[in-house]
Amino acid sequence: MTPINNAGSFNTFQFGTAQLGANIVQGSFELVKTSDAVVGTFGFSAMVHVQNQEWANNGAQASSTVSFKYTVTGTAVPTCSVTTTDVAVSLPMVSRSAFTGVGATAGTTPFGISLNCASNAKPSISLTDAAAPSNQSNVLTLSGDSTAGGLGVQVLYQMQPLPLGPVSYAYSGSAPVTNVTSLGTRSGDTSVAFTARYIQTAPSVNPGTVKAVATFNLSYN
Repeated sequence: MTPINNAGSFNTFQFGTAQLGANIVQGSFELVKTSDAVVGTFGFSAMVHVQNQEWANNGAQASSTVSFKYTVTGTAVPTCSVTTTDVAVSLPMVSRSAFTGVGATAGTTPFGISLNCASNAKPSISLTDAAAPSNQSNVLTLSGDSTAGGLGVQVLYQMQPLPLGPVSYAYSGSAPVTNVTSLGTRSGDTSVAFTARYIQTAPSVNPGTVKAVATFNLSYN
């Protein structure tokens, strides 16, 4: 089976030497996934002719159309739309004395991401460190315009630091490593509660401003 090639404004293929009289052209089509599949019945059509010479089926364009129809089955997954796309979280001013060693935390601040979800949607969230996309820890890197040192920022959901990284990345051994965290079952307008906090990342802390940026992505079960 040879795919039909595109030549100029025509999709062309060779079917061998034509015989005198009527000829039957046989073929098939297959679907190639290029994006998320949508459930439903769909169709498309094409006209068959020898370029600049003859239409099929006794030379009539109207009778040379081949129509294709196909149905994609399955259960549509309920999703959510994000109603708050950019979230700014202002962490409080904290004394350097609050940081007593690597891993010490301070300045816990609540914030939320607002969603509008179809009934019984099951979203999951993943965070990526904007300053270091390959970062697979749970501490955001300070952005270049920060003036503080020895600190990072953590984002927590249900009191647990969210892991960072792309939605999915390279395998570690035989098990895939993932940073996707389930947000449970959601319906309608809902705000997902998170917290952010400072975390000490070095033996000494230098005072100054702290800025970190994360991008979030939602996926669904």
